[in-house]
Formats: sequence, structure tokens, C-alpha cells
Amino acid sequence: SIGSYAFVAFNIQSPIPTFYGYARELTANVVTRVAYFVNSTQQLAIDVKSSVQTDLTVNYTTSVSNSNFDGYVSLDAFFQIETSSAAQVAANLSYTFDQAVLAAKGITADTLIFAYQTSTGWKVDGSASVSGNVVTQGTTHFSQWGVYGSSSDATTMFVSAWLVICAIFLM
Repeated sequence: SIGSYAFVAFNIQSPIPTFYGYARELTANVVTRVAYFVNSTQQLAIDVKSSVQTDLTVNYTTSVSNSNFDGYVSLDAFFQIETSSAAQVAANLSYTFDQAVLAAKGITADTLIFAYQTSTGWKVDGSASVSGNVVTQGTTHFSQWGVYGSSSDATTMFVSAWLVICAIFLM
């Protein structure tokens, strides 16, 4: 038949938009949820309440200059989280992880934590909880954050080293 036709093609393998590096506005004293996708199975969600109106910016990378954290193995998921003003925040960081990544690194889900980087190394701020494929941890500050877990090998190495030190001390 005679007429105008429009054909649309799309690729279902297209990447999910990440929105990393883009500022998200936070309204003072209102809990806001912002989500950042790593890929189709991994994402970071932040539920945050800020003391003042400010912008939240998150940047993602798979590596940082010093990712070593004694006794822990990195999931190669690092997030630089910043606000545009000196805001006091109360936030829950939630990272949806891929079980295949944990298996490849020899990590179990119940050992997952968030750690933040300081001038002297990585530190843990509170404790994390895991439900399904999501690890969640609260914080009151933003900086460089990474997702870590401990493997049975790392724990065994730490305990072995501690026993050797104790044995030397007792000699």
C-alpha cells in the first residue's frame, strides 16, 4: 500500500546509562535515593539525608592507587562520593553484587563490607548487612569508598601469621 512508513531499530545490548559524574540535587532534610549502575547486575544505591541543599556526585572506577586492605579482597568496585557543600549527611550505601564475582574472588557474601580510604589506608565505618545480593552499610560522611570481602584464604593467612607471631613472642 502507498504511504509513509517509519522503521525503528534498537539494540537491546546497549549499555545502561550510568549517570556517574553528574550532580544530583539533594533537598535539605529530605531522604533522597540515588542509584548508579555499574552494569546490568551491579549497582550502587545511596539513601541520603543532607543537612543542607547540596549536589551529590558519584564517580565509579574498578581500581584505585592503593586498594590493599589487610585481610580483605576488593570487589574492584570503588566510588568517589562527594557533596558540593560541607553538608552533614546520614546515608545508607547499598551495593548490588554479582555472585559470580564473589565466587571468582573466593569471597562469601556474609563477609562483605564497605570501607573508606584515608591517608593511612582503608577503614571500616560500622557494620554491613547482606540481604539477597545487596550489601548495605550506614555512614555519616562521603569520600572514596570500596566494596570488600574476606576470603577463607585471607582469614587463614591472617590467623597463621598471628599464630607465628605469638609463637615467636613466647619463645
